[in-house]
Amino acid sequence: MKKILNLTLLCLMMITSNIARAVEKNVDMSFQCEKIVIEENKKDINMESIKGEIKTPTITAPNNNFTKDINQKLKDWNDSWLKDLEDLAQKYAQDSKEDNIPFRPFEVDSVYSIQNQKCPYLSFYIDYYQFTGGAHGITTRKTYNYNLNDNKELTLKDLFKEGYNYKDIINKEIGNQIQKNKENYFTDKNGFKGINDNQAFTFNDKEITIYFQQYEIAPYVTGIPTFNIPKSLLKDGLI
Repeated sequence: MKKILNLTLLCLMMITSNIARAVEKNVDMSFQCEKIVIEENKKDINMESIKGEIKTPTITAPNNNFTKDINQKLKDWNDSWLKDLEDLAQKYAQDSKEDNIPFRPFEVDSVYSIQNQKCPYLSFYIDYYQFTGGAHGITTRKTYNYNLNDNKELTLKDLFKEGYNYKDIINKEIGNQIQKNKENYFTDKNGFKGINDNQAFTFNDKEITIYFQQYEIAPYVTGIPTFNIPKSLLKDGLI
């Protein structure tokens, strides 16, 4: 009985060892980013109720299918954004017709900026502008950060070692930068209180850039509040 048990344990150990070697071999043969290619995707919007031009990046990397997911995510957001605006514009147009006043078509525009495409990292933002009436339009900045070797979208936390208190360091630096131009920011309860877990950001070799939306911590005239945080301030905690 003991011989049978020992033989069974030996077989299990051999199977486990073989699986471990297979996994290790698979990791060694996994995708390693060599080149990230960015091409511009431009779409003219010429609806009766919406006019404009949408520019977004199309991402490719040899032998990497994850970029298809990135491109699909961008397309899905664009489609959803335009659909919501189209529904709103049609309602405004109908209301204008009933009130016998002219309807001005909505205006849209988007531009993008690549901040990092050095393998395996990809970091960029897209600014989506919309004018639906009133004194001025509004721009929403959406940021995208990826590690193509891991097929993973990155949050700000992912750039740092586990347990590293990156928020305090970044908050202090943003506070210092605000103090240099404090007239450009809200100083009441709407002012800067600190970054959050889903903070908008991009990064490159030298710095991490933190973004806030219009009106989030500053008046419209300030634009999109942007803070460049040198990596040298965070070097002890960066992965």
